[in-house]
Amino acid sequence: MPIELPPLEHREPPLILHWWFLAIIFSFVFIIASFAILVIRNYQTLHSGNVNAIAQLQLTVDPTVQARNVESANVLTADDPSLGPVDAPVTIVEFGDFECPFCLESFPVIREVMTKYGDRVRFQWRDFPVSSQHTHALDAALAGECVAEQSVEKFWAFHDQVFINQSDLSRDALARYATQIGADMNAFTACMEAGSLLDEISQDYNAGVEAGVTGTPTFFINNRRVPGVVPFSVFEDIIELTQ
Repeated sequence: MPIELPPLEHREPPLILHWWFLAIIFSFVFIIASFAILVIRNYQTLHSGNVNAIAQLQLTVDPTVQARNVESANVLTADDPSLGPVDAPVTIVEFGDFECPFCLESFPVIREVMTKYGDRVRFQWRDFPVSSQHTHALDAALAGECVAEQSVEKFWAFHDQVFINQSDLSRDALARYATQIGADMNAFTACMEAGSLLDEISQDYNAGVEAGVTGTPTFFINNRRVPGVVPFSVFEDIIELTQ
């Protein structure tokens, strides 16, 4: 005959054990949370300058500006960086983005044009950073403006250095390129942190939108809009036919 075991007696643990258990869990959570807050605060303290500066980088897009599907527009300005004679028979304005791979493809073409036809062409750069696709485009545009404020010659040296090293456009790299071309780094750093030249970039961007720019690069050759990468032969034909 099977032996019947007595039922197990259920006993609640003493109430004091519940409190000790809860107190241990609470203390553990408090320590972890405090440590996380300390790490975050230390990181923000060490990098507050960069965090604040990056947070300021916002284009002011004019809501009243409407994109127009136009074939031509006079987008040449008196204050944006330019190369070549003021009265050159051919004007080329590029709305560009320093991080754009197609602008990089156009970079040696423009260099070749200016090397061969520098006395007959006025070339101008205007900023059109496509921030939605290029993380560092606005940083690079601002860095270019900060260098241009010091010297147009230094801007073109910086422009070339940025495209040559397009694979790294971090803030540290941009500062390094500015150093390499001989920029005043105290002025450069102050300019980057202040972000005051973002208005200039916004003006270029809005002007581009109004003139029908939808991507980079977009060229205006003697006011005629030509989007995309333009082969050297096309520039050559236009310049040779223009007296």
